Amino acid sequence: MPLEHRQHLLLSSVRKVLQGAAKPAPSLLEGLSSIEVQVLCDIVDGKTSRQIASDLNRSIRAIEAHRHRIMHKFGAKNVAELVQRADAFQSRVQQVG
Repeated sequence: MPLEHRQHLLLSSVRKVLQGAAKPAPSLLEGLSSIEVQVLCDIVDGKTSRQIASDLNRSIRAIEAHRHRIMHKFGAKNVAELVQRADAFQSRVQQVG
């Protein structure tokens, strides 16, 4: 499955969970703030901290702090692992929803 398609599915699943349209699997999203969910979506989209900061009108340092907290909450050691775990979470959400 192409990366763009997987990213689109993840974003759709995240939005459904946030809107209450799907029952989350072991809910990682419950532990994320709304800004962290936005940052996670942008990370999955392949954006840099600088791009995310510009889009969200925040400092790069603030975005890096959010990124660090998201990675900690997902138990990821790097961005590739974060995207992989977010993708796995998205797959579980689709199975439940």
